[in-house]
Amino acid sequence: MLSMGRIFPPGRQRLLGLGQARENVEKNKMKTASKILSGAVLAGFISVANAFPITDIYTPASGSASLGTHTYQHSLGTAFEPLIHEIMSATLTLTLTGPEGAILMVEVDGVTASEFNGKINEIPSAGIDLGSLSLSFLQSGGLLEFTLTRSGAGQSQVALTQSMLTVQGQTRQEVSPVPEPATLALIGMGLFGLGAMRRRML
Repeated sequence: MLSMGRIFPPGRQRLLGLGQARENVEKNKMKTASKILSGAVLAGFISVANAFPITDIYTPASGSASLGTHTYQHSLGTAFEPLIHEIMSATLTLTLTGPEGAILMVEVDGVTASEFNGKINEIPSAGIDLGSLSLSFLQSGGLLEFTLTRSGAGQSQVALTQSMLTVQGQTRQEVSPVPEPATLALIGMGLFGLGAMRRRML
């Protein structure tokens, strides 16, 4: 024996189709609102990284160096917090004057970074991009140590008139344990709106 389902008049079928379409629209609205609310919650807990430059300038009281090795140190000071800031790159710029025939070796944190041979006074400003070892020392304590070693023929004096350390970094991206009050208000409004939409569907 054949079993037949319920048969509705054409008008009733159209009404049922419209009702189903409206229900689908409401469901899609709720899905979209949920995605927006989730994004707002995530934005409230994640901080944005900000780029920052730090420049430390050291000017010796008198020119240096005579024959031998002379050591200098840069400090990033209180402007740098190792747990908050992340160093991306750094440059050491030396302003030198000296005689013809002098040889000057520059070591940064015990590693030879550069060597100048010839007329040092024709190299008024020498920029040295610091490698990963020096960046790790800077990151751990905010200190950079470098030495100048004078050798070669010529007169006895080579002068360091200025040293400038330029650091480029950013604040670390961290998850905030507590969202800001404005974010909490946005989350509350979103939850209220979702509840209202759900009641309309019922």
